[in-house]
Amino acid sequence: VSPTISAYGALSAFIAALFLGEQLTPANIGGVVAVGTGIALLGLRTTGSGRDRRASLASPGVAFALVGLIFFAVITVLLTIPIKAFGWSTAITLSRIGNFATVWTILLIVRAKRTSLPKWGRTDLLGEGHRLTRTGILLAALVGVGDTVAFFVFAAALEVGPTWAVSLLSSLGPIIVVLGGYLVYKERLRAPQLLGLGAILLGIILATLPA
Repeated sequence: VSPTISAYGALSAFIAALFLGEQLTPANIGGVVAVGTGIALLGLRTTGSGRDRRASLASPGVAFALVGLIFFAVITVLLTIPIKAFGWSTAITLSRIGNFATVWTILLIVRAKRTSLPKWGRTDLLGEGHRLTRTGILLAALVGVGDTVAFFVFAAALEVGPTWAVSLLSSLGPIIVVLGGYLVYKERLRAPQLLGLGAILLGIILATLPA
């Protein structure tokens, strides 16, 4: 899921070139394609052997991640417009106000319809049956602060740098999650995933070559 989401950087690069008029060199384009290819490989798993070998999505969550990928890519490019016009701090402050209003609107709607939700919906969406602990609240608060700070830094980079390059480089973040899963949780990386990581690293090198 993490590497699939990170493909938003490659998609954002092409959207920025098409709609913002940003120029990419042949090496830059090759880098973007390599990153996109690497992401696709990271999201696959292989089953069987020989002629029976098949490739499929690594998990059902990858399908949802593909939807998130498109939203992230479009939002990144759209966010560049108010950032260039008003500055990154104003644009992100307004964006976060929108986040706050959206989250609470969804929560209130879901709570109003809680009786018609299946049990899993009440558990997953409203947290029923889960105890709130001090540790959980603290971790959630820390994640919120970290997410906000990271987004402000990302917005500042969008103000001074080309959208395609900033979004592509920022997509390295989830790759750290993949490596963390391998090192900490002993998640096994198969040949397609290893090849995907190599393609992503090659793509980042090509994308950052000077014109």
